[in-house]
Amino acid sequence: MALITLSDLYDKWKKVSDWVTGVDTVSSAKVQLTGSNIPDNQAIPTKITTIERKLAFSTTTPLGASAVYTSPTIDASNYKASFYRAFSDVGGGVVIQHSDDGVIWDSESSITITAGSTMVQTRNVYLKYVRFVYTNGAAPQTTFRFSSYLSPL
Repeated sequence: MALITLSDLYDKWKKVSDWVTGVDTVSSAKVQLTGSNIPDNQAIPTKITTIERKLAFSTTTPLGASAVYTSPTIDASNYKASFYRAFSDVGGGVVIQHSDDGVIWDSESSITITAGSTMVQTRNVYLKYVRFVYTNGAAPQTTFRFSSYLSPL
């Protein structure tokens, strides 16, 4: 007995048309697979989507004393969450900002970054645009890593 994976089913669904017992909606078909552990007529997706996170920005250029790094304006229209990572050998702070138009910014939160510690956090994306502002402490940095990814989930 041969096993059929969902990806095989998706790729070859026309070849198994004799198994199809009826189409439920545009996005699913009812299929009966003899010998499988899938119940009869259970909806199986016919469109398999890869969920990928998108790099929003990344920088490793050290900042001078009390210097500020502002990320590019990020269009987050198709995303629900942002993940960011900040590391510095000098303490500082991160502010996450949201905007409807990419011009007027509202700050969501301010997070303190402890020297020598990596801060990784997830934040919801509330408006169309988002950006990240890192303010360095009183001494110049020698090591700085600051990046963000966007996720549709």
